Amino acid sequence: DNTCVVEFQFMLPTSHPNRMSFASNLNHYGMTHVASVSDVLLDNAFTPPCQRMGGMVSFRTFEDFVRIFDEIMGCFCDSPPQSPTFPESGHTSLYDEDKVPRDEPIHILNVAIKTDGDIEDDRLAAMFREFTQQNKATLVEHGIRRLTFLVAQKDFRKQVNCEVDQRFHREFPKFFTFRARDKFEEDRIYRHLEPALAFQLELNRMRNFDLTAIPCANHKMHLYLGAA
Repeated sequence: DNTCVVEFQFMLPTSHPNRMSFASNLNHYGMTHVASVSDVLLDNAFTPPCQRMGGMVSFRTFEDFVRIFDEIMGCFCDSPPQSPTFPESGHTSLYDEDKVPRDEPIHILNVAIKTDGDIEDDRLAAMFREFTQQNKATLVEHGIRRLTFLVAQKDFRKQVNCEVDQRFHREFPKFFTFRARDKFEEDRIYRHLEPALAFQLELNRMRNFDLTAIPCANHKMHLYLGAA
């Protein structure tokens, strides 16, 4: 129905924690060593290729996306072999590591959706979770590694002293990310973070803690509470 799909593909940067986690297992004493960025840059021979490819789509409503979901999945039928990179475990780059790498899906799907008002995060998260759980088998079959919903809130006009300020005020988009490694449950720690850039926060260095994101008015600042 004339829906446009933007396709992309790229290689993970060498500083990405999912590549670093592989190098961290290369230890001569049977102990886990967390690789630094310099370790990976100096020893690229041990870092396997980490290819990613996927698509971006945009809809006016969530219902529009659901209606043609099967057609979108058709874009992922003809794909290259999976990327052998990561160990099999939940929260791979943040918490656990395993010494046996395996093939993992490489497809990424980003879905942008507009809303007419300010919908509560929990309500949106529940709606997206219900969808991912109902379609989990289809997502796995088509090799979807990560599904991210970007919710663009409608612009509004600010009312001051009974007069309408004609300037438009734009809200930051909301992000909800669901990963294959978590059986398509929401990766809660990355809520409202753009996943492709979130690795720069190096949250994997806090993997020994249970992290809780603390709301912050400054969207350039990310505050977390870590509990051991």
